Amino acid sequence: MVLEWGLNIVYYVRAYATNSFGTVYGNQQSFTSLSSLPTVTTTSVTSITGSLATSGGDVVSDGGSTVTIRGVCWSTLSSPTTSNSSINNGTGIGSFVSNLTNLTVGTTYYLRAFATNSVGTSYGVEKTFTSTNVPTVITSSITNISGTSGTSGGNVISDGNSTVTARGVCWSTSSNPTISDSHTTNGTGTGSFISNITGLINGTIYHVRAYATNSIGTSYGADISFTTMFFPIVTTISTSYITGISAKSGGNVSSAGSSSVTARGVCWSTSPTPTTANSHTTDGTGIGSFTSDITGLVYTTTYYVRAYATNSYGTSYGNELSFTTLTPPTVTTSAVTEYGTTADSGGNVTSMGSSTVTARGVCWATWTDPNISNSPHTIDGSGSGVYSSTATGLSYNTLYYLRAYATSSVGTSYGSQVSFTTSPGP
Repeated sequence: MVLEWGLNIVYYVRAYATNSFGTVYGNQQSFTSLSSLPTVTTTSVTSITGSLATSGGDVVSDGGSTVTIRGVCWSTLSSPTTSNSSINNGTGIGSFVSNLTNLTVGTTYYLRAFATNSVGTSYGVEKTFTSTNVPTVITSSITNISGTSGTSGGNVISDGNSTVTARGVCWSTSSNPTISDSHTTNGTGTGSFISNITGLINGTIYHVRAYATNSIGTSYGADISFTTMFFPIVTTISTSYITGISAKSGGNVSSAGSSSVTARGVCWSTSPTPTTANSHTTDGTGIGSFTSDITGLVYTTTYYVRAYATNSYGTSYGNELSFTTLTPPTVTTSAVTEYGTTADSGGNVTSMGSSTVTARGVCWATWTDPNISNSPHTIDGSGSGVYSSTATGLSYNTLYYLRAYATSSVGTSYGSQVSFTTSPGP
């Protein structure tokens, strides 16, 4: 029989024997106890994580007999004993620290310090704690869906007994995205938050989940899928009628996407991947084919062109094409010899450019930069090479400006300007 002895107490003891006729007792003996159970207190539980915690105790009295074992014991049921999970932390009186391991995440435990001497084992006051868990988070519905973006978010309804240090949403074209995929970061702690999902591709199915991270790990809300809005589908028509300063192209809108096409045309630039921020045409609305006139170009220059189509969700582009504008002739102006009312000059077509020179000569006027549209001019054959020209109908004692010219299907180019003054006359 185990007794819980008190210290310095006189006890009396007799042997006895019992049969069917009764009980008889032996002579009485007395003794005074010299030891009792130890006295131990339980330290509060701290440093709680998912699988670890710290506690301990303080043996304030050994009960008159050396404490041979001390520590803490714990269980998922109340009043744990050393028969449950326990840690031994030395001997004797005094305080001690106990590091609990291998706890189950998100579990409530009961813990007591204990101390054992020759009389028996005593326990401190019971403490209760819950190991830390991952947070609990809900994914918000997807709203404001466009071709390249959407809005979601979440609600962290529990932090798992550890502060939420990051939260947001993650997304992917595959189900159950994680924070290894594209994701936002939208604050800390519990409660609701809003997340802006950007950089999406139009007409694509995406999966999104809210997430929340604490010291234990990251948890996720439900997987929600959505489809970004469709931009129009457009192809670029081959470039034609290329000149030195213009060309024709166009496109075909085969699908309006998720809303009506409100603008279409072509855009071009001397750099690849032109957009509507560059030079562009506007050629109607809706689906179907269209033709575009590309103007304001520069001779002998490579351009990149794409058809475009715009709806309420954005602008899409067709395949990129490139072309090079044609090169006009190159001509130089010969020196002038004047004869009062006439002057001899000419030129030299050193290159016909992208097309045969069909006309050449000189033009002159009393103003600078004469051209064949606003000034008298000669026509002195065609093709390349040196030619002579005579300017006629001049006035005496007058300052004139003269330039050679050469014309092809690409356009008309001019040589350098030469000035001269006719003689005073008779």
